[in-house]
Amino acid sequence: GVRPSLQNGPSEFISSPEFAADLREIGERGLAFDACVRWHQLDALVAAAENAPDTRIVLDHLGKPPVLEGLEGAQGSAWRRGIEHLAALPNAFVKCSGMPAEAGEAFDEVAGTFDRVALDAFGADRAMFGGDWPVSGSEGFGVPLARAIDALRAVSSDAEWARLAGDTAREFYRLNTSDV
Repeated sequence: GVRPSLQNGPSEFISSPEFAADLREIGERGLAFDACVRWHQLDALVAAAENAPDTRIVLDHLGKPPVLEGLEGAQGSAWRRGIEHLAALPNAFVKCSGMPAEAGEAFDEVAGTFDRVALDAFGADRAMFGGDWPVSGSEGFGVPLARAIDALRAVSSDAEWARLAGDTAREFYRLNTSDV
């Protein structure tokens, strides 16, 4: 797949016709696209994804939500709307990852909250766990990978966890595990 970091670029680039053409080309080549964007770029990603309906797109790190503000503030509400709009597109998926890096010391307070919103919007068939290693496990974030896994497992059923822990990713990235 293709995974450029768009998180520090302008939203106008993501919603541009040129970017949509690039996304369509990625899909035509049978590749997937990992969208590394921030919460305030979700509307632009939705516009791009609408213009490339045959390209499989996964939102990395839940779109880097405004964790410290929470879900009830203006930014949290905007993130939730963006997630719901993206989830309405059948070619869009979400990666439950990056929360330790976004939450920092507040991880225990918000662990699983944003994951559950994304799971409710996308469903487990279009959601996957991502470890964000080594970033989220790095010193300064202080959240070992096992704690991030435990937080996601705490808000998901056993059936959802089976999808999150590998099934969805294998299908999305078209991995043939019989060769392993």
